[in-house]
Amino acid sequence: MVAARAALLLLVLAGLACEGPPGRAPDAIASLRLSLDGDRLRDAAGREVWLRGLNAGGRAKLPPFLPFEFRESGLPEQASAPAFDEALARFVDRVAGWGLNVVRLPWSWEALEPSRGQLDEVYLERYLVLARAFSARGVRVVVDFHQDVFARPYCGDGFPRWACPQPVPEPPADCAGWYTGYLGGNPEVQRAFDRFWRNEEGIQDAFVAAWQRLAARAWLIDGVVGFDLMNEPYQGSAPAASWYAQTLEPFYRRLGEALRAVAPGALLLVEPNGSDGPTARTELARPAPGFILAPHYYHPLVFLFGEWTGSVSLDEPIAGWAREAAAWPSPLFLGEAGVGRRVKGGAAYLMALLDALDRVGGHATIWELSESSREWNGEDFSLIAPDGREAATLAGLVRVFPRAVAGRVRAFRNDAASRSGELELEARPGQSELAAPWRLYPEGVSATLEGVAGEVRVVSGAIHVETWSAGSARVRFRPR
Repeated sequence: MVAARAALLLLVLAGLACEGPPGRAPDAIASLRLSLDGDRLRDAAGREVWLRGLNAGGRAKLPPFLPFEFRESGLPEQASAPAFDEALARFVDRVAGWGLNVVRLPWSWEALEPSRGQLDEVYLERYLVLARAFSARGVRVVVDFHQDVFARPYCGDGFPRWACPQPVPEPPADCAGWYTGYLGGNPEVQRAFDRFWRNEEGIQDAFVAAWQRLAARAWLIDGVVGFDLMNEPYQGSAPAASWYAQTLEPFYRRLGEALRAVAPGALLLVEPNGSDGPTARTELARPAPGFILAPHYYHPLVFLFGEWTGSVSLDEPIAGWAREAAAWPSPLFLGEAGVGRRVKGGAAYLMALLDALDRVGGHATIWELSESSREWNGEDFSLIAPDGREAATLAGLVRVFPRAVAGRVRAFRNDAASRSGELELEARPGQSELAAPWRLYPEGVSATLEGVAGEVRVVSGAIHVETWSAGSARVRFRPR
């Protein structure tokens, strides 16, 4: 392993001109913050950024509402877990080591405000410490209000008990079919959302206030780049078409204004109803300029039958969502997509999904990463199994992608089998970076630059490309 890492530290130089600046370490950018440029995201250096990462994670839906186990949680089953700081460092190191550059970090209103008007400062500070740790490792954070079928009493998560219709039932013992709450399986879910959208007893006002207070604290962290306003909102008893225009879009505008008041410049991600995901179509219109479309996509047949054969292309649904985003116009940010550990062909499924995203220049956070002996509602999507072993599906996620490009991406192709590919770009003078995770290239990676004067070098699990002039360029990469 030491020899392999040493080999990766060797510089790989190509495309050198007769003149130009000498080789040097990549420049650090002033901030991790991002700005919206039409359908593209740009960083503080003006480079086009692709975001690829994961959700952290399903375990955060349950007390103590964080994605890993730690000794100070107060739960008996976690008494022998590592201390919080140790568990935190291990969790964040995994994500950074896989070459990823973003996490969608769920927060729970139940955890933040367990009693109306009283915030749990211990939970809030732990959440912010996790966000700071990712930021320190160069991993951006999208703060995500996460709910499923409203709250835990209905086999879901997110909303506090005091926001539920009274009387509030105890959570059922078996929640394997939790999603049927969106299909009429639990009329209390519909009733709870109807009350929320009507703002009965000021519930929606309280939600906006809680979101704003969390956002004000989170925005002090440089790596926090935006907010996902609500996970998979549900229309309750309203027809979806009228609910989008009359209820959800005005709600998004109101909440977006409240968040921007305390976090000017934050990216605002909004989702349609979760049932729109498989269709790759939505009647949700852009609430206002500056909002980003962030749908979810799970292949229904893979979800139901637990197998991916590759017989159906994923290009069509991903291209469908890309068309929906282009109509706003907005970048496409796939907030959730993933596959269970027990799905046959799961790694190939993730590869095909990310290949399809490469072709449309989309962003994604895969569902999900938890380090826990307990899985929410028995789901098996975590890239780490309850026994601590890495899932085979991880091989589909860890890959080369352009993290930042000086100029504009024209096309990106990556053959996961050969670990080779190329980036076509309209270059400008500056520094570009492609993730090249250690585990993909134990013997090192070779990269070349064509079309413009510049320099290529491999440092710390990434391919760094410095272009000294503008023009059409191509970066090719392959194992050494």
